[in-house]
Amino acid sequence: MTKFKKGESGNPQGRPPGTRSKSSEDIRAFLLKFLENNLDSLQETYDKLDAKDKVRLLSVVFRYTMTLPFNPENLSVENLEQILNYLKHEQKQKSIIVSN
Repeated sequence: MTKFKKGESGNPQGRPPGTRSKSSEDIRAFLLKFLENNLDSLQETYDKLDAKDKVRLLSVVFRYTMTLPFNPENLSVENLEQILNYLKHEQKQKSIIVSN
């Protein structure tokens, strides 16, 4: 028998949906640095790949280096409020910089 009912967990607040794990962020940072440091040789290698392998490579790289678009309809009210607060804060920062 499990400790929790189906659909419940020991941490109901948990990590917000769409938030990347620490290991995903570490992989992303590593890949970005690797790509920066090896662009020339990677381009040569990439040019030699067949189309199928190019697509496979790009899908792996994009998965870890690009932020995926999200559907606002899937966000909670709390997530939307966080986004609005962030945007308001950014707008205030820009107006302070412009006025100085």
